[in-house]
Amino acid sequence: MASVDADDKYTAAIEVSNACRMFYVSRLQTAETLKNRLMDRRRAVRAAAASSPPRGQGVHRPAGAVDETTALEAVVAKLHNELVSPPHFGREYTVT
Repeated sequence: MASVDADDKYTAAIEVSNACRMFYVSRLQTAETLKNRLMDRRRAVRAAAASSPPRGQGVHRPAGAVDETTALEAVVAKLHNELVSPPHFGREYTVT
């Protein structure tokens, strides 16, 4: 009976080792898959950035397109105009 118990311990150790190896390999494959997905996304973002117009040149819209300005863009434009204009002492500023 002693030899059967020794074989069971040996077999159990091999099974644990194989299970650990399978877990490691599956995690490695999952990590590689995620890495490839991220690289694909980065390539897509870079390609989109390369095809868009450079900053400051705006977007070319077709003739007749309506120029929509959000409230935030309007406030930022107003702030920009106030910052670059010469100082006006005694001028009242209103918050809108």
